[in-house]
Amino acid sequence: MECGELFDSENKQEDRHWVGGYLDLVGANAVGLFYLAMRRGLDYLYDHPNVDRSRIGMTGLSGGGWQTITLSSLDERVQVAVPVAGYASLVSEIERPSDTGDIEQIPTDFFIDLDNSHLTAIRAPRPTLLIYNAEDNCCFRALLVKPYIFDQVQPFFSLYGSSDSFQWHENRDPGSHNYQLDNRLQAYRFFVKHFHLPQSTTKYLRMQKSRVTTNWWWACQETTSLL
Repeated sequence: MECGELFDSENKQEDRHWVGGYLDLVGANAVGLFYLAMRRGLDYLYDHPNVDRSRIGMTGLSGGGWQTITLSSLDERVQVAVPVAGYASLVSEIERPSDTGDIEQIPTDFFIDLDNSHLTAIRAPRPTLLIYNAEDNCCFRALLVKPYIFDQVQPFFSLYGSSDSFQWHENRDPGSHNYQLDNRLQAYRFFVKHFHLPQSTTKYLRMQKSRVTTNWWWACQETTSLL
């Protein structure tokens, strides 16, 4: 794996997203490799002596957003999750081919009984912030995906009396496929709030905004962070 993709050095750059399709020929699927790799990373983090196990969070952009909802929905050790422009519902994927996602995001037979909205609902009542971009030039535009992965999931958080733990943010600056300043500040605030960190943490991060480059993550476009 490299930058959230199954990688074969002999494949062309434009084919890298689809290498996982070969696994279907031998009765396996790329999502399994992604899940095992992510879970092992979480195992390492969870067992580290310097980690506060009650304050493990996860966030990521694009494929990293999909990885975030996949692992954090299935593993309760991830207390707070902030997927960014990472996935849509089956309805969105049928209506717009651009929302289909990469091959590991549409595993064989998964959508027969389940949907990504189910993974989101499984997060309840753990704090979850969904961030999407208003004019995303890649996929998953905020207005188009919100009815299925946020509005329809809200009742599940309400059943636990934790409506405030499920939040939505629509980015308009720049509104493209990004995890830039506005989205990062939203994520910082959410982690600070639900990890009960000092409010001065957010203030400090805001003060540093002029020093933060806006494209630092592009070295690995589909990045995921376990905090």
